[in-house]
Amino acid sequence: MFDLLDDTNSSKCYQDLKYVFQNLLNQSWANEMLDSFGKLESGILQGNLKWLGNYDQCLKVYAPPDEKTGAGDFHGKYCLLQIPIKDANRTLEISTGICLPDSCNSSISVYDVLKKVKIVSKYHLINSIDENVNSFLGVTCHRMYF
Repeated sequence: MFDLLDDTNSSKCYQDLKYVFQNLLNQSWANEMLDSFGKLESGILQGNLKWLGNYDQCLKVYAPPDEKTGAGDFHGKYCLLQIPIKDANRTLEISTGICLPDSCNSSISVYDVLKKVKIVSKYHLINSIDENVNSFLGVTCHRMYF
């Protein structure tokens, strides 16, 4: 049901992201992680393009290890994702808070992740992102202190 990431990438980051989606229906930590993401808010036409989410909620997430797959055993890491969206005659930048497993680093290919997370295409976000601006996609992750 939650086969949102393909199995062609075996990195710890991708496996942990898949683990999050697989546990959305039955684990509160996975729901907390997704709930901490920035979400679409009102005022877009007035320039509200920053959806920060919940930093503290993200950092409190802990995913227990899955002994079978090696996934899990990570904390949430708050990152800010900057996405340029092409309009008819301009490019706008959306900034949204995301909560990633701390096994992911800010050099991950964001465009690749967005393409692999099939749920994103349901909202037509991928169609708005020009592959030529991939180098302008940015992820800034904040240091964590436990």
